[in-house]
Amino acid sequence: DAWPLGRLAPGPDRRARLRAAVLEKVPLAAIAVAHAAFAIWSAPPLAPVAGSRTIAVRAAAAATAIPRYLAAFAWPPDLALFYPYPEAVPALEVAAAVLATLAVAAGALLVRRRAPAFAAGLAVFLLGLVPVLGFVQTGLWPLWADRFLYLPLVGLAVAVAFGVPALAPARLRPLLPAAACAAVVLLAALTVRQAGFWRDSATLYRHALEVVPENPAVSYLYGTELATAGRYAEAEPHLAAAARGVPWLAMHRTQLGTVRLVLGRVDDAVAEYRAALAIERDNPEALFSLGRLLLARGEREEARLLLARFVETAPAEFAPERATAATLLAR
Repeated sequence: DAWPLGRLAPGPDRRARLRAAVLEKVPLAAIAVAHAAFAIWSAPPLAPVAGSRTIAVRAAAAATAIPRYLAAFAWPPDLALFYPYPEAVPALEVAAAVLATLAVAAGALLVRRRAPAFAAGLAVFLLGLVPVLGFVQTGLWPLWADRFLYLPLVGLAVAVAFGVPALAPARLRPLLPAAACAAVVLLAALTVRQAGFWRDSATLYRHALEVVPENPAVSYLYGTELATAGRYAEAEPHLAAAARGVPWLAMHRTQLGTVRLVLGRVDDAVAEYRAALAIERDNPEALFSLGRLLLARGEREEARLLLARFVETAPAEFAPERATAATLLAR
């Protein structure tokens, strides 16, 4: 409305134009509110750590995410599958991020008469980011994610495409098409490079850990991928890193326990299964694995208690394991 249509420009009928511009968006706003409510209502429960993030932490993380998005737009060579959400954000980092964002916004406002596309495009970018900045979170929420940029980047692309020619000196404007073509070629090359990391899961996870080494979620995925491929010795340190980074998830402990058991580290495996049960009392993997392991070691009383609890509580997808446990209990 403000740019490029100029519907809010001064004039005798400005009030009527403003009223029409607002009223026509009421149905769209209602759809957006309904969609947001449905998304929040249908979201799976968050892990315990997410519930402990205060609104202050979420606001601080959101402030630091905005400059990251701007930097990724300007130069995107090191993108990762997942960027872990922080437990806390240093005040100095928050201050620097806020100042950087305000500086960009101030620059766009200063040139709004000569290049209104900068202010309009930046507004589209910032408003488009609001739903994905993490004030409301679902699932395993990242600090930031390039997939969240699909719509907001339209604003920045418009700002550059229309704003740069408006500000460029007349003698340099003939060079802008060539510069744009060079940028497209460069970004295409980066796209080909980035797409190459998606050729298989192991490559994708390995690259993500190269970009963000302290990454428990990806460490778990990579360790599980390596274990599935039978590369247990390589999988163990990644699963151990996942368990250290997120010690409140039972699945990290059970997977690490299984890998250590295969590697012959029986006592370590027992410790991991017990840690998983301390987190989640009826974890089916831990109950079944620890019960069988203790039974093989001759610790029959505790083993039978664990296997009996497994038979009682295991979900339907564990039907084969329940049959095995029932057979062991019948002996």
